[in-house]
Amino acid sequence: MDDDPPLARLLFSRPTDYLRIFDDAAVWAHMIILGDSKGSMNGVKKDFIHVRINVTGSPLEFPETFPSIGSVRVKHHGVLLTLKGTVIRSGAIKMYEGERWYICRKCKHK
Repeated sequence: MDDDPPLARLLFSRPTDYLRIFDDAAVWAHMIILGDSKGSMNGVKKDFIHVRINVTGSPLEFPETFPSIGSVRVKHHGVLLTLKGTVIRSGAIKMYEGERWYICRKCKHK
């Protein structure tokens, strides 16, 4: 993350898109390596490779990605976070939406 801060910022803001790209790149690199070692029977073809990102460093470097467990809210949906603690239970994210209708007392326009 320290080597390429703009990429790190993109990864944290849109993890679904960028982690998928990283997975595809890993499969592509795997196919190239398997193609180079066709004479050897040691390689095993894998169709799916999942890339893991190791986020190391101080939480003070990126405070927006290290919230406390109690402060995680709906606004964090779709953002890559690092949480430390023990998960006791979890539930679905609930979206609360509201709508109001106002009526003019004079003309009764809604």
